[in-house]
Amino acid sequence: MTRILLEDVRFYSRHGVFEHETRDGNEFSVDVEVTYDENASEMSDDIDDTISYVTLYEIVKKVMDEPVLLLETVAMKITGEIASRFPRIESVSCKVTKLSPPIAGFIGRAAVEHSRHIKR
Repeated sequence: MTRILLEDVRFYSRHGVFEHETRDGNEFSVDVEVTYDENASEMSDDIDDTISYVTLYEIVKKVMDEPVLLLETVAMKITGEIASRFPRIESVSCKVTKLSPPIAGFIGRAAVEHSRHIKR
């Protein structure tokens, strides 16, 4: 089993339910994990034989650039796009963290994680 991870990838995006969030934006961190079974006979040093973390980043960036209300929606869109793009994966998970949530008196971060297990 092979795992490819993107960790603590930072974005400034306009996700949120409050008008000031969609207007002013906020900082987010995204973690993605993709697992797939890499058959030993398929091992090579060719980028076309793996799941490119560059392509994973491009998918995440595209979703993060499209404002939505809920972090749940962001995480589900990311896992859905990745599952569609890479049919050989076995699972994908995504954690989206709002680094400064607009909650009075709250010190910390708010996050949502979504996982998909692909049955083939």
